Amino acid sequence: MERLELLTPIIQAPMAGIATDIWLPHFTDTDGKVLFLPSYGAGYMQGSAVASKVKVYAQSASVFNFNLFIPSWGINKKNSTQKHQLDGLWQYLSPYYKALGVAQPEIPYLDIKGLFWDQLDVLLEHKIPVFSFTFGRLPKKHIEAFKRNGTFIIGSAVSIRGAQQLIEDGCDAIVLQSPCAGGHLSLFEGETIADLTFTVVELIRSARLEEWDVPCIAAGGIRNAEEVETLFKLGVSAIQLGTSFLACRSSGLPTNYLNTVSSKNTANSVLTSVVSGRMARTVENRLYQIMLDYYKKNKTNFPPYPWPHLLTASLRAAAMKNNDVEHIAAWCGINDEKLPDYDFNNIAERMLNFRSDQQRNPI
Repeated sequence: MERLELLTPIIQAPMAGIATDIWLPHFTDTDGKVLFLPSYGAGYMQGSAVASKVKVYAQSASVFNFNLFIPSWGINKKNSTQKHQLDGLWQYLSPYYKALGVAQPEIPYLDIKGLFWDQLDVLLEHKIPVFSFTFGRLPKKHIEAFKRNGTFIIGSAVSIRGAQQLIEDGCDAIVLQSPCAGGHLSLFEGETIADLTFTVVELIRSARLEEWDVPCIAAGGIRNAEEVETLFKLGVSAIQLGTSFLACRSSGLPTNYLNTVSSKNTANSVLTSVVSGRMARTVENRLYQIMLDYYKKNKTNFPPYPWPHLLTASLRAAAMKNNDVEHIAAWCGINDEKLPDYDFNNIAERMLNFRSDQQRNPI
């Protein structure tokens, strides 16, 4: 991790669909040194849009991370999505679009696997400092191609078995994610939530990091400095935070979403695949209920990731613009206590008892 030259061992979790580039001014100090590793979730973007966003980050930070989603059927498998699956969900969603006064676009028929390869080619071409990926394994030849560019590679896993596979594949560091995390879980093929260790401390303790050859980054429901101290004693090299960044008063989120992620929300967050097609932790809002009702009636014909996400994109965008927290993908990690009022410059102090105005050498 020393290669990254961060002033704190904190990585901002990549969040596909959220404009985290507006946070960049908060991520460097007055000398231009990077406080937290800024990450951008590019999994839903066209290749040309990824290229434009990489240029924004390159102008703002000396080190940054771009994240992609491994296609849900795997690198070497064919897309089995059928047209009738998409038509069925599109028709079901039509009255909800009308009720909210939102124009429903036509089905965005995309070559999802082709999109992934376009995204990957762009990131290789731009020789980004850090590349991370979620939802499984990337073939070694592509990991080696990034390494020839000098790119630092971070894989993500929710199990010790998955982490060991990523280490064998040549990743430079591993995010080990507990199911307390908000947003998508990096489940591998064949893994289910029943297989997961629940808290991040329990997961890291079971990993026996003293036997690892690469750094471990802990993620998922990390709440306070005491828990962070325990994680570092167990051998982690860094922590990855998502909800802690979303809850900052300058995050740019609509007020109602900001209040939701800041609240004590253990009771109303759930792990589900119905919102996007992939297992993720979200608040149980109206969108979740709409998608759950359809899934219960159409389990065998429910379209896979990312189609549920794509078919609700315009609905969610309008809801976000209108401060309507009931019809957005309200990704949120578990909090069992209300988060205090704070901003980006307070994160290091909250989590590490470290003030951003203190002198500190890069890690």
